[in-house]
Amino acid sequence: MKTYKQLNPEEVKTMNLDILSEVADFCEKNGLRYYLYYGTLIGAIRHNGYIPWDDDVDIIMPRPDYERFLKIFNESGSKYVVLEDRITPGYHTPFAKVHNPKTVIKSEFSNEMSFGVFIDIFPFDGVKDDSQINKARILKKLLSAKCFKWWKGRTLASNMGIYFFKALLFAVPVRLLLKKIRENAMQCAYDDSEYVDYVIEGTPTRVPRKHIEGGATYHVFEDRKYRIPCGYDACLKSNYGDYMKLPPKEEQVGHPQIAYWID
Repeated sequence: MKTYKQLNPEEVKTMNLDILSEVADFCEKNGLRYYLYYGTLIGAIRHNGYIPWDDDVDIIMPRPDYERFLKIFNESGSKYVVLEDRITPGYHTPFAKVHNPKTVIKSEFSNEMSFGVFIDIFPFDGVKDDSQINKARILKKLLSAKCFKWWKGRTLASNMGIYFFKALLFAVPVRLLLKKIRENAMQCAYDDSEYVDYVIEGTPTRVPRKHIEGGATYHVFEDRKYRIPCGYDACLKSNYGDYMKLPPKEEQVGHPQIAYWID
């Protein structure tokens, strides 16, 4: 019979760091490009580590490196496992996670147990035009409705409204939606594009590729240095504006999830 020991926030942070360190070493050894990004990049630049109220880790990979990573990481003998919809049954998210299979996370939104303590890996693709971004936004909403589960954090009206769209999508396979999302994102080759971004998200931001690829740059994140975009300042300003300014106290909250070690 399995037993579960709840992990405290510091234990989760330490575990995430170990996953990140192993992924970074694997990428360096295999010539794969990766970069700290999103809140993890803010944490590196502003705090030399985690944002104090946060515990997650986000990295990005150019699409060619991301695809190769998916093919070879799980064959490396690592104690960690990469999850992605094409290689993980029941995983319905259009980006990858590397997780610790000896742990499990319970979301406060749905009370469901899912994958273990993880870091996120987002594929960066070439940006074609606004029509590509608009289509990505629509496809993401359809996927969210299709995979929707009742969330305690939403109002009854919001939950019921999404269930209506979920019913309309009953006959559409999740794998088909994920395939369409990926096909739309991969219209332009990363290394041939002037602008790149996490196209799957459907956000209007786009980053000049030269701000990502213009030379190897490393920065401290907690216990060691990791690769960051050479134009990190422009990347962060594009996404967050004045990223060096702390948000209001009421917005300094982490992710609503509880992690357990499985014995």
